[in-house]
Amino acid sequence: NHPGLPWGVSALIVFWGLFALLRFRARILPMHQELTDAIATIAAHGTPRSLARDLETLDTHFANTTLLASAWRAYRATLFVSEKTETLQSAEIAEKHFHIEHLGHPLSRIRSLQSIPSLMANTGLVFTFFSLVAAIHAAADGILAHPSGPSSPAIQELLQITSFKFLTSIAGILTAMLFSAVIRKHLRLLEERLRHFATALTRLIQEVPREAMVFEHLAHTGLHTDARKELLEQL
Repeated sequence: NHPGLPWGVSALIVFWGLFALLRFRARILPMHQELTDAIATIAAHGTPRSLARDLETLDTHFANTTLLASAWRAYRATLFVSEKTETLQSAEIAEKHFHIEHLGHPLSRIRSLQSIPSLMANTGLVFTFFSLVAAIHAAADGILAHPSGPSSPAIQELLQITSFKFLTSIAGILTAMLFSAVIRKHLRLLEERLRHFATALTRLIQEVPREAMVFEHLAHTGLHTDARKELLEQL
């Protein structure tokens, strides 16, 4: 029942929140920068032909990224360079691969921090509960010592003591709310930049049916017409 204990615990919860926020920023800010660079890289290719010519360079660039490497590999497997138009074609839209839920391990590291706000709030509430129980137990003898019943000064003193116990709950809930708001803001911004990146790819890569891509590929392999039809039927 030390009067300074709720303040100390509240300060620890706030410092915990600040430390978690610094960890979160250290993980999320490089992702924002990586997406900004990726958008600029795609935007530097003004035409679909320019993008197709630099496909190997793009492969090398995105292979060295942390956030987009796995998504790019999956999308890269769907790309085909058309010899007629000298542009990139794909049977799948870029948004299917470049979505926040498909980022894999980098996103899981961010998701792991989303449980911290609830832990902060629960810590404040649990400490408040045990502090109230301890304060009531310590003040019970003084309240019940008067033969005529509990005295008003004793009850007022108990209320003054217990009111400070709620400080840890307030600190935990406010810190949790602020940290959750920061997480939601950055995740929303990350999703918007991923959508922007996918849109930039969609403008430069033509979406065509898979059968058309296969037929064009077979047209340049030297197979006769019957063999092409047979392969297409199998597909």
